[in-house]
Amino acid sequence: MSLLDSCEQPHAIISLVAIVSGIVVMFGLLGSKRMPGMTAIFLLFTILTSVTGFLFPFTQLLPSHMVGISRSCFWRSPVSHSTS
Repeated sequence: MSLLDSCEQPHAIISLVAIVSGIVVMFGLLGSKRMPGMTAIFLLFTILTSVTGFLFPFTQLLPSHMVGISRSCFWRSPVSHSTS
């Protein structure tokens, strides 16, 4: 099993959890329901998606890495607002 194979499946599962929880939170917001627990799950798995993306082997800096780095700069604001 290569490093790519060992990173791929957990990254995909984490991404799917983030997507599904985001959809649930979106429909909750559309129905004027606050869902602090689901929002926290969404934020956690979104952050984990970015973090696990950096575990893939790479030889050069790609646009996907730049997006991940820029997203990392903005995590503090949504996380601090969701817990207050």
